[in-house]
Amino acid sequence: MKRAGRLLAAGSLALAACAVKVSAASAQSAPHPGSAVCTRAPAAIGQPTPLAPGEYTLTLMAMAGTRSGARTRGLLRLRPTSRDDRSPRTGKTASAGAIATPLYGTAELDWRAVGAPMADFFEPSDTVHPAPTLDDPVYPGVLVLARGGDVVLSIGSVFNRRDGSQWMDGAGIGLRVRGSDARGFWGTCDAFGIVRNGSGYFCAVRR
Repeated sequence: MKRAGRLLAAGSLALAACAVKVSAASAQSAPHPGSAVCTRAPAAIGQPTPLAPGEYTLTLMAMAGTRSGARTRGLLRLRPTSRDDRSPRTGKTASAGAIATPLYGTAELDWRAVGAPMADFFEPSDTVHPAPTLDDPVYPGVLVLARGGDVVLSIGSVFNRRDGSQWMDGAGIGLRVRGSDARGFWGTCDAFGIVRNGSGYFCAVRR
């Protein structure tokens, strides 16, 4: 694990390297998330609907890594962030970063089932990475990163820390949104740090 020189540089590099830009492909070619199970890798659409707070059924399908072909499904919760957010555990307040973070939340899935590179698989005593289930607006398990047309859900990553600390690398995954509508959103998933394993695609359907 390396300490970054600047949070601005770290956040910008992470999003630039990991985010997938929403393409202008035809909406007719995109699979609609009409069920809670992804049936195939999602196509991109133009002008997606902004992600909304709420509860979603999140399905991940591994297409590479030690669990290629496996699937897991669970609960994703998203809430709006605020400039007044304060950690109930540490008392620290949220610090504005270089990238917009409109939503935060939690995710409850069997990450091992798809080989997702989460920190607790390797370091059970880890206190740097917010666990995916951590319900804390300053150290959230899930953080939505948005810049221009790029939207990524960072899960279990050091980039989720909104306390002004400067971290890079580590474990965690990123869900890169390639399409969305009123019923949910979908896209691809991969490592969001230097620890790599399972990757594939996902869909999130409103409950």
